Amino acid sequence: MVSRRNQQGFSPKRLSLRGRAPAIQKTLTRAARDFAASKPGFARSVGLAALQWLLFGYGCELTAQDVVDALNHTLEAARHNGTEADTVRRIQLLVDQHPRAECTIIALLRRRPDEVTKTSAS
Repeated sequence: MVSRRNQQGFSPKRLSLRGRAPAIQKTLTRAARDFAASKPGFARSVGLAALQWLLFGYGCELTAQDVVDALNHTLEAARHNGTEADTVRRIQLLVDQHPRAECTIIALLRRRPDEVTKTSAS
């Protein structure tokens, strides 16, 4: 049986699972990076999923750079997609919904979208 695929070439089941099942955060971040320009809607979605799983505490040997990379690739995809302001809002909502997440991750995610918003407005 041939699976149905959406216009971006990804099966509906895979897209629906990206935010529900723990995934390797670095894989999601790489997907956000690799598809930011060619499939920005997908890249934004997997980037947000990577940030969500970081906030849940999933991942091995994570560094601050992992958080920054996930954030930057997600925002790059959002710029290509024309959804930067909405993406910054969604990131802030994710942070607000995870008050027990590691302080370093929260600090980075709170600071970085604000900096991006300020530089985009000028």
